[in-house]
Formats: sequence, C-alpha cells, structure tokens
Amino acid sequence: MTTFARKSALVEGSYGSTLPEIEARAQRIARAVFLDANGFVRGAVHRRTLAPYTPEDVADYEVREIFSVNAAVPYAYKKLLMNYEEADMATGDYLLSLIHKFQVTGDPAVREAARRVFEAILLLCHNAATRNPYGRGWLPKPYLGIVRVEEVFECSVDQYTKIALALDWYAREIAGAAERARAEENLVAFADWWIDHAYTANYFGNCCWWWCSNMPHPEAWFLYILALAEHLTGERRYAREFGKMLQYHEALFNVQRVETNACNLTAECLERLLALKPGRRLLWLAALRACWEYSREHTTPEGYCPQRLGQGTAIVNNGGRVACTAATASRFLPEGPALFAWGREVLAKYTNKNMFLHLHPRTRGLPRAFALERDALSGHHFTSWLHAYWKSERLSRNLL
Repeated sequence: MTTFARKSALVEGSYGSTLPEIEARAQRIARAVFLDANGFVRGAVHRRTLAPYTPEDVADYEVREIFSVNAAVPYAYKKLLMNYEEADMATGDYLLSLIHKFQVTGDPAVREAARRVFEAILLLCHNAATRNPYGRGWLPKPYLGIVRVEEVFECSVDQYTKIALALDWYAREIAGAAERARAEENLVAFADWWIDHAYTANYFGNCCWWWCSNMPHPEAWFLYILALAEHLTGERRYAREFGKMLQYHEALFNVQRVETNACNLTAECLERLLALKPGRRLLWLAALRACWEYSREHTTPEGYCPQRLGQGTAIVNNGGRVACTAATASRFLPEGPALFAWGREVLAKYTNKNMFLHLHPRTRGLPRAFALERDALSGHHFTSWLHAYWKSERLSRNLL
C-alpha cells in the first residue's frame, strides 16, 4: 500500500459514532498526516494529495493576487504558506491535548509523545533565537520548517498564545526540573520580546500595533504573558507593563470585532489570569462570559462558524476551538454543566473529512485572495478537536 493509500484510508469515510471513536481516528490522522519530520504539526495539507502544498498545487495562482503577497518570507514560499500558516497554534493545541490525555490516562507513551512535541517547540525557539535577526523571544511561523527560520519574519499573537499556553501547562503539570527551567526561560523571553518591540510586529506587510488593536485576543495575550513573567521572575518590570496594558482592558469585551478562534485564545488566557491575578476575578469572568456567548451565538447547529474573510464570508470548521472555549468556560461560569454538554455536542458533529477541511465545502463567494484555503485539510482543526476532547474528559473526571 502506498503512503497516499494509507493516509487516504485514514482520512476518508466515517470517523465513528462516539467521541472515543472519533478521538482514536483523529489521533491517528494527526500523527500520520500532519506531524512533520521534526515533530511539529503542519497547519494544513492539500485535501487531494494529503501532503504539503507543492508549487504544482498552486500553479493557477499568481503571488500578487493572494493574501500572502506582502508576507515577510522568501518569495518561493509565499504561495505555500498554508503548510505552516497555523502550525504554531496547531502544535500548541496538540501538546495541550497530550498533557490533558496524560493526566487522564497516566500512559507513559502519551507522556513521551508530549515530550517530543515539547522538544520540537523548544527547537523552534532555539533556532529563532540563534539564527533569526529578531533574536531571543521571537516565535516565527515556520514556513520553511522549524530549522530554516532565519528569513521568516511573520507571526501573530495567535501563534504565540497557543505555544505559550502549551509550554506553561507542560511546565506546571508534567515537566521535570530541567524541562521546567527551559520552558520558563522561553516564556519569559516571549514577554521580553514584546516589551522590547513595543508590542508591535510585522503582519503580512503591515506594521501591526497589536497593543492598540482594540481586539480581545491581543489584550488577553499581553496581560497573560506579562502576569506569567512576573510570577516566574518576581521582577517589577513585568508588573509595571501589566499595569500599562490593563488600561486597555475594555478590548477584552470587543468580541464583535473578531471571530470564534480569537475568542478561544482569549478564553484560555483568561483561564490562566484567573489563577495568576485572582484579584481581578470579576473582570476575567465577565470577559470569559463575553467570549463564550459570542462563540455559542456564532456556531451553527451543524457545528460550523461563519466568519468574515476579506470582503466575503467563510464557513470555518472551528468546532474544536469553540468546544475548547466551552470546556474552559464551564470551569468558572455558574451554568458550567450546560456549557460542558454543548461543547461535547459540537465535538460529536466532527465525524468526517469535510468537517476538518479548513473551509467547509458550503463556503461560497470566497475572495480570490483566499481561494487556495479551500483546498486545505486543517491540522489545527484536528489538534484543537483533540485538545477540546481531552480537556473535557479531564473535567468529567474532576481532574482539573
């Protein structure tokens, strides 16, 4: 049987009728289709070849007409961005899923799988610190893989958030002493990088002033990483920066400017802020409720999440991420059992390949700039599904 035939046998057909059956299938697909040679999770593969996009797959597109035309990456990779566009988030969610799975099962093989993903993340951080001019604390989207990062100057707070959360949970829950020290060193470096760069970075050719974007997920990310750095180091520098960023806390409630993925990122930062800065509990809970309610309202009965994309509307299979938000919110909001059940119902709808495509086939009128996304089978959809499943399994056993 060829490699394609083996992958196709996994990806096609029904994934099962129960959550454990879907989990087993999704786990196998994540390992066989999306994990690259360095243990990092690809953001997507081409839905027809079940392999990374190649120049032949995107031959019908001109660089000048796609969303990545101004991306700060080598020209040859501008049309291949889907391979690793969401890889940092996908890998972060995968490690988070393994952490929760290990806490539920105690399986040493799961612990070892988590260690390998942890090492892949730290390899990316090391290569960025030593090879990329942006230096220590820079976390690029690894469009050329996690080794060749010296010419990549694209990232976003989205990618930082999931990687940082994964390192944070790993350090607190399953790391040995040496691993914990390495994780915490990189987490503090993330905070330092953003402080030193005035909370600003390149984003597809634009100077993105994330700190004043008036969106919930950058605000939540900065508050979280600054609070965490203060907690880890005891240095007042981070407390002062936290105080500055807190002035913009109303952005946490501006959910109408974003979409369900951003609400998930915000919710998971708020989860940690509830532990790191409990004196602001009422603020964090109110913002968490805003994220949850927006996610519920913008998820269809079929489990899709319509969102703006350029001048059009895409139907994104964001079920794993909204289920993560529901599981997170269920820990803290009084209607927790209902939120938990809603999230599990969403997960149960993800029973076949179409539900894990980056954009659902029902998407119509997609702008040409984003049309190549239609062919993406999403690694992040699989790993966020796994994260939501194992987090909710852990909650169901009162282990969190």
